[in-house]
Amino acid sequence: MKFTKLFAVLLFSAMSTAFLASCSDDDDNDFTPTADFTSELNKLYPNEKATWETRHNQYRVAEFDKAGDEYDVWFSKEGQWVMTEIDYEAPYSNVPNEIMSAFTTCDYGDWTLDDVSFYQRASDSFYVFNVEQRGDYDMDIYFDTEGNMIKAERDRDIEILPSTVIN
Repeated sequence: MKFTKLFAVLLFSAMSTAFLASCSDDDDNDFTPTADFTSELNKLYPNEKATWETRHNQYRVAEFDKAGDEYDVWFSKEGQWVMTEIDYEAPYSNVPNEIMSAFTTCDYGDWTLDDVSFYQRASDSFYVFNVEQRGDYDMDIYFDTEGNMIKAERDRDIEILPSTVIN
């Protein structure tokens, strides 16, 4: 009886490990940039030392830290800039005051702040505040660069890509 329980636990552990390994995001991998990519990055962010990777098989992303925040600079396969994502770190002192004020005075301003990100693309720029409240689900609150709320939606844990439609 004891052996059967032990066998069941070991079998379950092995199956769980195999399942989790199969869920890895294997389309993200290192990328060695050509001079065109590094030149474009240096135009936008001079003298930043970045690590590069391929994401979703179509984007080349340069990652670096600046002023305590994490930057992901996205490029097309051809080396054209398509998006910059800034993940602000707590205490979020680099988020512009008017944007923080817009958040704190909105309906979700008293929720616990998990994460703040800024997305800049050729077509638009916006902030996303990820918030949570005990006993409730997480929410993503979107603001434009003027501090106007664009929308509030339940967090779906979906990565925002250069092609993601926001409205």
